[in-house]
Amino acid sequence: MKILLRNIFLWLLLPGSLFAQEQLGLKTSTYAGLHSAYLNPAATASYPMQWELNLFSIGAFFDNNFAFITDTSTPDLIRNGEELMPGFNDNSPNSNLKYDFYAETNTTRYLNLSTKVNGPSLMFKTNNGQSLGIFYNFRLEGGMANIPGTYNYYYFADRFVLDRIPLTPVNFSTMLWSELGAHFSQEIETYQGKISFGLNAKFLQGYEATYVDLNNMTYSMSINADTVNVEGVDVNFGYTTTNVDMLDGSDELQRRINGQGVAFDLGFNYIVDGYEDNYAWKVGISLLDFGSVKFNRNAEAHRIDTENFFEVSEATYKEFTTLAEVQDQISLDALGATTTSLERNNFRIWVPSAISIQADVNVWEGLFVSGLLMQRLAFADNHLRRGNLLNISPRYQHKWGEIHFPITLYEYKDLNMGLALRLGFLTIGTDNLGSFTKSREYTGTDFYIGLKIFPFSSKLTLGGLNLGGKGGKKVKCYDF
Repeated sequence: MKILLRNIFLWLLLPGSLFAQEQLGLKTSTYAGLHSAYLNPAATASYPMQWELNLFSIGAFFDNNFAFITDTSTPDLIRNGEELMPGFNDNSPNSNLKYDFYAETNTTRYLNLSTKVNGPSLMFKTNNGQSLGIFYNFRLEGGMANIPGTYNYYYFADRFVLDRIPLTPVNFSTMLWSELGAHFSQEIETYQGKISFGLNAKFLQGYEATYVDLNNMTYSMSINADTVNVEGVDVNFGYTTTNVDMLDGSDELQRRINGQGVAFDLGFNYIVDGYEDNYAWKVGISLLDFGSVKFNRNAEAHRIDTENFFEVSEATYKEFTTLAEVQDQISLDALGATTTSLERNNFRIWVPSAISIQADVNVWEGLFVSGLLMQRLAFADNHLRRGNLLNISPRYQHKWGEIHFPITLYEYKDLNMGLALRLGFLTIGTDNLGSFTKSREYTGTDFYIGLKIFPFSSKLTLGGLNLGGKGGKKVKCYDF
């Protein structure tokens, strides 16, 4: 039964092997362009260029406090990942790469994953203070948040037989989707600077999704420790069926659109003018990713709600390689038939919503310090959980290059330091620089890269649009 428990935790952790968070080196700069609109749609009002063409950007991030790998780094895992072995018992094979689980029961657990590919996008500014853009993104997100510390491998594996173990509510969701979006922001002059507001409207296409919402369950292990005695359970779960047979190698990956939806980002900025073309400081607030995808093709939503006693045998489950096999057996064990748990052929997943507050101060010519607060929102159990964070990022910037030093308190408890560099059109960075040096307990990593084009000069115009660089700053006239 310990093997079954271990595999349950691994099934939760392994889908998060690619994970991207906020890619701060791409989004917090004055020259971030349309990337800044992913933190605050009003931020493009401060963009000093008249247009930009984003060719691509890719980010990968993973962080958790359920499990860790000993004495490794991201480059080491890339080179030697096939040598990864369990490290939580005396019989583990010899290997320099071992994974283990945290045993503390008083620590709130989290697991967050978010991979994002920004495809081609275009933004330009008009002479009337408007920014217009279109973009296409491909995203994989999911995770768990605010999970009681008792959800760890050792707590369950070390329980005595026949101990009654009640489980508290927990939920987990993942989704793979694309978004085609339109961007708009408007800048309005004020006496001391500007205000701006912005909107991203996104049409979503969902490909794959899985969710589990456990409301309650009480179980105990049998005397021979290879059977779980369940005394009652209330759980909702659902998944798309397009690729459920991939784990056993019976099918190739299929990319099918199984759901659709819409989402919005809204933002507001207040900007105080400084010297020349620079602002002195600005503050902003935004609502991000408000929306959902309804999966109504190749989708199943299940519920098992029973107070009856039933048994779950390790021998039956340990050979399963697909979600469908596990679901059928659970329904058979708990409800007496493989199809009884099926409630409907559709379900809804909410995208990872958040409230974000930003600030940016021009300390000296070219030297800035930005701050960011990201607080996730959850409107439903089937809501992708964005990672909470508090960040401060000193940076030096110029049109043709910049350097960032992001310092992030992830989930308000884990401190990471990063580094991002931009040389001309190319940006590369990480918000977790420590993951690239050997760590005693490796829990995650983060990196991103982006390539875009913006104008060299300000000489090209077409109609009312300036297709080159930024024009001269408007000079205000004051009455005496």
